[in-house]
Amino acid sequence: MASTQFMLAVRRLVSIGLTVGCLLVLLPAGCGPQLKNPDVLVAPDVPSVWAVVPMTNESGVSQADMLAFSDILVQQIEEVHGLQCLPLNRTISAMQALGLKTVMTNADARLLQQVLQVDGLVVGTVTAWDPYPPIVLGAALQLYLRDAGHQQMNPRDVVMAFRERDETGSNHGGSIIQASGLFDASNHRTLVDLANFARGRHVPDSAFGEDVYLVSMDRYTQFASFRLVRQLLLQQQIALTAQATDD
Repeated sequence: MASTQFMLAVRRLVSIGLTVGCLLVLLPAGCGPQLKNPDVLVAPDVPSVWAVVPMTNESGVSQADMLAFSDILVQQIEEVHGLQCLPLNRTISAMQALGLKTVMTNADARLLQQVLQVDGLVVGTVTAWDPYPPIVLGAALQLYLRDAGHQQMNPRDVVMAFRERDETGSNHGGSIIQASGLFDASNHRTLVDLANFARGRHVPDSAFGEDVYLVSMDRYTQFASFRLVRQLLLQQQIALTAQATDD
């Protein structure tokens, strides 16, 4: 009898030990996938506000959605630490009030920048657009930066300034920074950059994982916008460094 009880006790202890061992093995998996922090952009200057003019289409593809691209570009600027970006609808409303269908000259850009009272105005065009894998997307951006000492325009003077603006396209009130790129998903350099961007920016348990950026044009546009904004910020930092050296 004692021997039987002893054997049952041993079996119970072994069972408990196996159960605890299994729980310890399964514990890491039960905690879910390991999350990673994505790369983020940081504005090189003091906190400022930008606005985005709706992109123009020079890709030759009529179904390219310029408003969707512009909205995604606004979102990517909003994610930059130290930057804010006006909603696209606010920029469109200001352009309609000025009678501007698009921004054609530097004078148009500077006037819109004054009306919106932003530190930076992004004007861009899409140069290539192919949504079918391997996705191809090309774009060029111009960032109009306002000089620190430049005075904001009184709203009452907007109409007069619009009528008297310089049609020659002269640049008054700040510097212009440019960025461009062709993002071809069949290019291995592009794929490496995309993998770095996607790390920390996808649902780990989803069917596509990081590859979701290779099958969705909107997702791919997020990547392209991130890279273009990164170029603008780098050029801005170079310009600020050169200016500080001259001073």
